[in-house]
Amino acid sequence: MPNPDSAMALPPHQEVPAAWVRPQLAQRDDWIEALSDSERFELETACDRLTATGAELTGLRASGHPLPILAPRLQCVLSDVLDGRGFVLLRGRPVQARGRRKTAVAFMLLGAHLAHARPQNVQGHLLRLWLAPEQTLDAHHFYPPTQTHHRP
Repeated sequence: MPNPDSAMALPPHQEVPAAWVRPQLAQRDDWIEALSDSERFELETACDRLTATGAELTGLRASGHPLPILAPRLQCVLSDVLDGRGFVLLRGRPVQARGRRKTAVAFMLLGAHLAHARPQNVQGHLLRLWLAPEQTLDAHHFYPPTQTHHRP
């Protein structure tokens, strides 16, 4: 018969980058990546171009929208996310000054350089949890379930 106390036992202590606790992270800032002026300008220029053309955001691919200054840094960020602590905070793009649409464009473009967009809920929305429900970007937010997530 299983020991009832074993079900409540904590897993063994882990010494890997992804096994962080808040108090440790609060003492450091290596998980915050501040965009440089040139990276921010490149991202804003690309977002302005995508916004002006009315491009379909759900189909964005890095190959179609290169970010030659920012892309190498995003690959380091991806490595940190997948093989390190599991997250990174990108800082330096003022959201309120850009509005929801341009912020969504930036979010999707950055995401296109990190991986492929995947639905975030059973309705297939990519940004619904991030935008107000009445402000989803378009009606085509679903990828076929046969697609798999993989590194670009």
